Amino acid sequence: MKKIGRNDPCPCGSGKKYKKCCGNNVVQFPSAIVKEELDQSFQRFQDYIVNKHSELLPEASPQSQEQQLGQFFSLLQGSLFQTQDDGTTIMEQFIEKEQKNVKRPMTKESLEAWANAVGGVFVLESEKEGVHVSSLFDGTTYPVMRDSIPLEDATEAPYYFGVLMQWGSVHQFIPIAIPKDQQQFDFYWNKLNEEQKSYEYFQTHLAEQFEAWLEAPVKEQDEQDNEQEQETQEESEVLTLLEDSVSSKMEKAWMSYYDTEQPNIRKPEVFAAALEFLAKDGVTKKATAEKHGVSPSSMSRRIKELENYM
Repeated sequence: MKKIGRNDPCPCGSGKKYKKCCGNNVVQFPSAIVKEELDQSFQRFQDYIVNKHSELLPEASPQSQEQQLGQFFSLLQGSLFQTQDDGTTIMEQFIEKEQKNVKRPMTKESLEAWANAVGGVFVLESEKEGVHVSSLFDGTTYPVMRDSIPLEDATEAPYYFGVLMQWGSVHQFIPIAIPKDQQQFDFYWNKLNEEQKSYEYFQTHLAEQFEAWLEAPVKEQDEQDNEQEQETQEESEVLTLLEDSVSSKMEKAWMSYYDTEQPNIRKPEVFAAALEFLAKDGVTKKATAEKHGVSPSSMSRRIKELENYM
């Protein structure tokens, strides 16, 4: 291989002499320089949002790491994937401004590729000869920068939720979220319909999908708690409609019936009337029904059901 002279054009393509570019620091290779330049460009992109598009910034400071990450996803949704009145994204506007000062071809190529950043859900594909992930939407594979992906935390559920942006010859997750286990991922993924499992939907609902990803198990538990609370309210509402004279034996019969049959209680007055009719001697269906504002016929089926628990 021919040795590069100090006054030769730098092989990285910057247009500078080797001695004033990559040859200026023997420990810094072109890929490292490209990464540094892109890191600086992305910082300027964030500054650009603060100065030009403050409407995207959160109104309050984050109170947790999860909230901070959610705010970042929201910011990226607004700046990378949503078009402005002129039909361009904020990122495209920034690239047009930024690329005028970029000389290195690989840096410029990556910068321009930021306009086509990919938001989605990915799975670890391979760790051999570099780290690769593939999209669960269409199977496209991306080489990924090792430092941007937590391999050690993905042994049980090797999935990644985030935005991929080109960084030289590889891609980088900015930002990234991983499930705590396979159950969390399965719950999230199974909730999505086929239309939602697409780049188009995902990128326009990025912040919303991050909340769904993060809170999936919590929502499942909340739904169970809400159902249980609703059941308790329904059960109690029937009892509150009964007079004090109704015996504890009748209350136990009602609770046993409710726990076993899990009836759909649209009108608790029907069940209260049926219970009162069974509990008291010398009363008629008609009188009991009128008292509770229901029809005698609506009581009949419930009376037969409740008699089995007396």
